[in-house]
Amino acid sequence: MQPSRSLSTEAVRTYAERYREIYQQALAENDVQTVIERILTSSVHEFTQPETHPGCLISSQTSSVSWRSSRR
Repeated sequence: MQPSRSLSTEAVRTYAERYREIYQQALAENDVQTVIERILTSSVHEFTQPETHPGCLISSQTSSVSWRSSRR
């Protein structure tokens, strides 16, 4: 099970590195509402680019788990 855990860790690390700038820019805002709006707006922009994987890591994982669970 160790290789799977390290693969997951590497996937999260890669994801965090790729989208770090979105979160850093959002956190520079003055209020919580603007921070959240900025994260959501920037995320939608990033996740809909043709050269990127469709969706985010969390929603992709949820879909994968839901699909696997329904196949049992």
